[in-house]
Amino acid sequence: MALRGPAQYRAERVICVGVKEEKIQKYVSEGIESVSVQAPQFRRYLEKSGGTDQSLLLMTRRQEWLQTLTANNHSPSQSVPGGQGEFTYQELFSILKRAMPYNTRYCLDAGQVRLAGTLLMSCHEPNMMIQSDALSPMGFGLCASIGVKLASPQRPVVALIGDGSFRMFGVEISTARRYRLPIIFLILDNQKFASTSNWGLSNEYVDLPETDWGLFAESMGIRCYRAFSSDELLHTLNQCRRLDGPVVLWVKMEDTVNEALRQENHLEFSNWLSEFRKNRSQNL
Repeated sequence: MALRGPAQYRAERVICVGVKEEKIQKYVSEGIESVSVQAPQFRRYLEKSGGTDQSLLLMTRRQEWLQTLTANNHSPSQSVPGGQGEFTYQELFSILKRAMPYNTRYCLDAGQVRLAGTLLMSCHEPNMMIQSDALSPMGFGLCASIGVKLASPQRPVVALIGDGSFRMFGVEISTARRYRLPIIFLILDNQKFASTSNWGLSNEYVDLPETDWGLFAESMGIRCYRAFSSDELLHTLNQCRRLDGPVVLWVKMEDTVNEALRQENHLEFSNWLSEFRKNRSQNL
């Protein structure tokens, strides 16, 4: 949309780094100013234009433009206090961004975890956020994190899993222990199959009994930590990063992704890859 969409949504300028001229002509509308720069000269171009890598990425107008694209008139997300000892998804992802290194890989499980992660996580490079786009089976995040860590042993890996999914595939943390994989398994516990709560089902099918995930992790020979506040979670994440094996980190979450977050992003979760493919096919 920013390159070929209606005029009111188009970018004013596109900086093309190492892109061939025919590609620029193919994908960028004629009315958009395009600047072609080769990779070795990119830093010099930024310095000449009075910017830096960081300022170019974080300039104020970028946020205004993104808000226009999503028809969003709300301000950037703020941490909203949850209930007693509970976190909101805004709080959780804000703390993850503060605590974890820039090159961390996040493996999202199904349901509310995937919805919130897709809305709140900013990707800085390819393969930073791993999720199952089409099937999105419960337990994917846990199992995927093991493969991601084996493939990228030098990068931190965090698996974000709801307690419903963890009931199904939690035993797989023993595989991480077997191979001494330093993965942070973050259990987001709201004692629900939360994604089914708007299906009109009775609580009998949605609510889950309280479970001591610390005892479960210890039965697999893996340490488990709990966090009840933002400061505790930040401190515990920093502690978990220094361990040489897997660890379970257990937090209580709000029931579902709250309405403020939905309104702020002005969308319900959709299959982003399918939308990308559809838009791409329309523009080709």
